[in-house]
Amino acid sequence: MEVLVSMRNILILDDEKNIRLGLKAMIERKYLTYYNLYLASTVKEALIYFDNNKIDIVITDIRMPDEDGIAFMKKLKERNIKTNIIVLSGYDDFNYAVESLRYGAKDYLLKPINREELYKTIDKIEENIKQNEYIENQSSSEEFEEFRAAQLNYIFLNSHINEEDIEKICSKIKMDIFDKGYYVGVINNKRYSKRINGKELFGIIKDTIKEYEKTVNEKIIILTDGIGNIVIIGEEFEVFKCLESKISTKNHMVYAIGLSEKQFNINKIREGYLQAIEALKYTFLYNNHHLLSFSSIKDKLKNYELPIDKIKKISNMIGTDRENEIRGILKEVLDIKEITKYDISYLEGINKAINEFIFSSAIKKLDGDTLNKVRGINKIGDIFNYENFIEYFHAVEELIICLNDYTKQIMSIYADNPEMKRAVQYIHENFNRDINMAMVSNYVSLNYSYFSQAFKEYTGYNFVDYLKKIRIEKAKELLENFDYKIYEVGEMVGYKNSKQFAKTFREMEGISPIEYRNRLIMR
Repeated sequence: MEVLVSMRNILILDDEKNIRLGLKAMIERKYLTYYNLYLASTVKEALIYFDNNKIDIVITDIRMPDEDGIAFMKKLKERNIKTNIIVLSGYDDFNYAVESLRYGAKDYLLKPINREELYKTIDKIEENIKQNEYIENQSSSEEFEEFRAAQLNYIFLNSHINEEDIEKICSKIKMDIFDKGYYVGVINNKRYSKRINGKELFGIIKDTIKEYEKTVNEKIIILTDGIGNIVIIGEEFEVFKCLESKISTKNHMVYAIGLSEKQFNINKIREGYLQAIEALKYTFLYNNHHLLSFSSIKDKLKNYELPIDKIKKISNMIGTDRENEIRGILKEVLDIKEITKYDISYLEGINKAINEFIFSSAIKKLDGDTLNKVRGINKIGDIFNYENFIEYFHAVEELIICLNDYTKQIMSIYADNPEMKRAVQYIHENFNRDINMAMVSNYVSLNYSYFSQAFKEYTGYNFVDYLKKIRIEKAKELLENFDYKIYEVGEMVGYKNSKQFAKTFREMEGISPIEYRNRLIMR
């Protein structure tokens, strides 16, 4: 039984008749009747062939009298005609080569044509056509959907990928279905995992999209990315409005969608994905917005100063009877009206500072048993562990007040310890000397190990950190006297090595002694 092979069409465009006929003879000699060959001497004539035929391969000269090969390729692109182009030229001109490749040429060959190079180029194009045909035949299968999702994930999560590589991958997975533009939407199940798992949510979204597709003629792709998000790529904005409406009311669930701006080039799909991810973050702040577009948040202010001084003030109050004052300052730090003026990195920076100056400090002060009683100290590290800002604010407030109560309780137990009072007094009187814990424990006549534990329970700090704290507090006072040089201040508080002083100061205050003094000058 004879197997029929569908023939492909090759168009040869060259103003020289002998070259057209020579190329035709070369191709027929190698490929016999596999290709239908069309010959054109002008761009206008060549375009007529495209009106009536599917041209698989074009072999075109660069320089021709009326319009050149670059102009021809521009016209193909303007008409959204996709074909495989081989460029010929008698001029070894790299600029022409670069420009032709930019307009989609597969290869660039110099005249006189080397027969083997021509065959090699045609074979490579033929292999690529067959691969694309196979993918197209499989495009409705589940296997292809998985392959497409894997390729898109590679694009989304690869920070080093360039637009050229993105375009190549998208061509393989038939993303040209979005030639009229598209949006990228992202839903993150992490914040809502206590209500429903990701697999169930994906199923609900997929069913919703299937129902929507029955009423419209749109291209929509749904997949999960590698970090737990559900990604939807759709031609029109309406599909995302539908999802917002249906998902937000189904089973009383409330989910948020971050949406990109409309993209018109498929090589911008990673940019669209990142825009959607960024927009999704802001739904944390706007709890009543289930669909938030990147265009609505992209102009948020990025110049800001974090309220570090207020956060440090709260830290210094932990363990005191100033609970109302702590709550008041925390409300100033986490003022939603102020926070929503700025880029989301402002809130992320505040959260980082709260963890660094309040919770990390508390962990050093409290023993393991006490920490076990303070729930949520690990969760607080990431704001997106919470469904929304209100939940996050209450978690931070509750945790700080809890730490304040525990610290007060511990400090009250040891408040009347006379040995510790003497030890603290000794440190305050001798902090500028080369003292250590062994020296102080001997001074108050206590066992070294017992003194270590009792001192931490009494002061909330281990010996080394407490000594640093006293020295740096005194250094800050001395830095206000501009008659003292920086290294002199270091020596006066017990640091013979100026570098060690600067390092310790930065560790405790977040800035160097010079920067601290400069701030005093600026006041």
